[in-house]
Amino acid sequence: MQLIEDIKIILPSVFRIDPATVYPVKGGWSARAYFIESRSGDRFLMKVYEKARKSTAKLTANVEYYMPIVDWLYSNTRLYNKIVDPIKTMKGKYKYENANYAFLLFRYIDGDNITEKTFLGEQVIQLADILSILHSYGDNLPLETEYIREAFDIEFCSSLQKIMQEKDFLKVELHVLISRYSNILGNAIDKLKRLSAELKKSQLEYVLCHTDVHEGNILETKDGIALIDWENLKLAPAEADFFSLVEKPWFEQFLDRYKKTHAGYEINSLSMQFYQLRRKLEDIWEFVEQLQFDTINGDDRRLISDYLRQELESILE
Repeated sequence: MQLIEDIKIILPSVFRIDPATVYPVKGGWSARAYFIESRSGDRFLMKVYEKARKSTAKLTANVEYYMPIVDWLYSNTRLYNKIVDPIKTMKGKYKYENANYAFLLFRYIDGDNITEKTFLGEQVIQLADILSILHSYGDNLPLETEYIREAFDIEFCSSLQKIMQEKDFLKVELHVLISRYSNILGNAIDKLKRLSAELKKSQLEYVLCHTDVHEGNILETKDGIALIDWENLKLAPAEADFFSLVEKPWFEQFLDRYKKTHAGYEINSLSMQFYQLRRKLEDIWEFVEQLQFDTINGDDRRLISDYLRQELESILE
């Protein structure tokens, strides 16, 4: 309740919005979410990141670099109403912070999350069209992109390896899991390092990529689908968007549509391997961080432990 009261104070003082209604809605792993309706009838979604969580600093560090690009795409391309519409503070910033939280505000998108069961042929076409438009921008973008340019960074691997070497300091369930999977985890890290080194030397075409395309980030609206959660926007090879789609039963249909705009595109196998493996290891590291450093109890802790176990086992596949 206190956070809702804080939001009611922040909205008029920081965003010049007079709230009539504020209540929590389902968020994601990274942030809490709140629905807001102003007294004038405008509707918004506020994402609230807890600074106490280890992952928050990484997720919010580049807001002022990537959010202007999202804003420009919404206002100047055919992605209007197909992506999020960020709202600036009165000081022209995309993020507001206090001692405990970071706040991002967006115009509300009225829709429901897509599920694998409901992802139909027309929606596959719409997703292909959204990514086709997004990927038509790269170095030709009239905005600064240096800070979101893919560097095939895997610095988190050093932290993960350190944890693996200091198992005696881990909490009990983490010690058991890390000990059981240490060999396959070590081999996966070594493989990712080799892929990273090779790709850093490659001459690849970079395009704007969302990099987190999955059903949980796709909304079904009355006007078609919309792609949300742009925290990981990058200038990167197209595989940064395709690695999570390539095993879907509809990927061939998706790619056929995509190639109507990007006729010469061919999947780069090294890049695809890199993004698939990096995401698995990044997820593993985030679950390890949460279990070891964040204050998580009860069912949430058991759930995260289960997710970690599943990700560790998936490396064997």
